[in-house]
Amino acid sequence: MDQELFSGQGWTVTLEKAVLPNGVATTAARARTFDTAYLIGVDDAEKILILREYRPFYGKYIWKLPTGKIKPGEDPSVTAQRELREETGFESGSLKLLWSGQGTERLKATDYFFLAEQLKPSPLPPDEDELMEIHFLPLQKAIDTLLSSPVVHTPSTYALMRFERENRKKLSKSGI
Repeated sequence: MDQELFSGQGWTVTLEKAVLPNGVATTAARARTFDTAYLIGVDDAEKILILREYRPFYGKYIWKLPTGKIKPGEDPSVTAQRELREETGFESGSLKLLWSGQGTERLKATDYFFLAEQLKPSPLPPDEDELMEIHFLPLQKAIDTLLSSPVVHTPSTYALMRFERENRKKLSKSGI
């Protein structure tokens, strides 16, 4: 039986047991939090939309993709479209789920990665507690920029590197 250690602020931490195939039991603290939607926005010039966002707990700006918490019961694509509009002022005429995954087994949260194309202006009021700049860069420059961030936003960097890898042949023909 799981033992709840903490619950609050969108987090639940439990102490859980699991059994390995050889019968040995292991115990670990595992946290549950919101699932997250990430967006790889591509404009008509085939440049990638990235953000330079001030992160108050780091005390500095970092580079990242548009991202948002998925509300309980909300479809991840609804979150993706809303966050794109709030954070960048664009909406996507073509939104496609590329993949989803989890960063570690100790964190019970799923990351959903979307491709947002056919971007058109459609702003929503930004969140008061977010300070960000919008930039469009060629794909390799966007990857290099994320990697040079004072604090590397790992999910964003992974997403762009995987996107480049999975689309290498198509991208080389289009010049991205």
